Amino acid sequence: MTWLKIYRKDGSSYACNNAQLFITTGKWFNKYCLFLFDVLKQMRQIIGNRTGSPYDIRYCAFMGGTFINGFYNY
Repeated sequence: MTWLKIYRKDGSSYACNNAQLFITTGKWFNKYCLFLFDVLKQMRQIIGNRTGSPYDIRYCAFMGGTFINGFYNY
């Protein structure tokens, strides 16, 4: 069973976050990306590149996942 190289039998994993996804239409995905990329570009200009652990330097990816709640509620 190849999947056991990435996942435990209960579906959890240190290597892959299989439950972090959203399902939407192409129309709403495009709208979200248009909103998101402008925001993240401005954020990157203000904060700049970070040093530290791999988790610390992925702040744009973290915020991209976080902003989706606000976008859909707006």
